[in-house]
Amino acid sequence: MKEIILKKLNNLKGKRVGVLGDIILDKYTTGDVKRISPEAPVPVLKVDKTFFKLGAAANVSKNIRSMGGNPILIGLVGEDEGGKRVEELLRKSGIEPSHLIKRDSFETNVKERLVALNQQLLRVDYDPPKNQYKLAQSVVERLRAIELDGLILDDYNKGFLKKGLVDEVLSYCGENNIPVIA
Repeated sequence: MKEIILKKLNNLKGKRVGVLGDIILDKYTTGDVKRISPEAPVPVLKVDKTFFKLGAAANVSKNIRSMGGNPILIGLVGEDEGGKRVEELLRKSGIEPSHLIKRDSFETNVKERLVALNQQLLRVDYDPPKNQYKLAQSVVERLRAIELDGLILDDYNKGFLKKGLVDEVLSYCGENNIPVIA
C-alpha cells in the first residue's frame, strides 16, 4: 500500500489539484522562560520572535506545491491582517491566492503557539464564529472556472465545508470525472 501511495504522490508533478477547506494561519511566538509570574504560578515568556506559517488547507496546498503539483486553494479568509498574511505566505510558496473567498465581516482563523526551548507552552485560538455564509454556488462557480485533475476536501470543523457545499461539490466532481479525496 505504501508503494501505491508514493507512486500516486510522485504523479502530482504538473497536476492541478484543488484544495477546498478551512484555512488557518499558524502564528508562532517563541522565546525563553527564566522565571515564574508573581501573579500566578505560570511561566513568563520573554519573546524573541514571532513568525507565521500556513495551516490547515493552506498547508496542504503548500505540501502539494512542494511535491511538484499545482494547488488551487479555495477557502474563506477575512479581509483582515490574518487574511492578508495568508495571501502573502501563499505567494511566497508559489501558490496563487486568487481563488480565496474573502469576506470583510469574517475573521481569519489564527492559532498562536507560545514556545520556549522547543516546547509548546500554550496554544491560543482566535476562532471566529462558524461561518454563516452560503458559499456552495460561489465555490462551484470557481470550480467550473478552473480545470482540475483532482480535488482534496480538508475539513478542520471551522464551518467552511458544510453539508450543502460538500454535496454540490461532490455532484460537480462526479459529473466531471474529477477524483475527490477527503
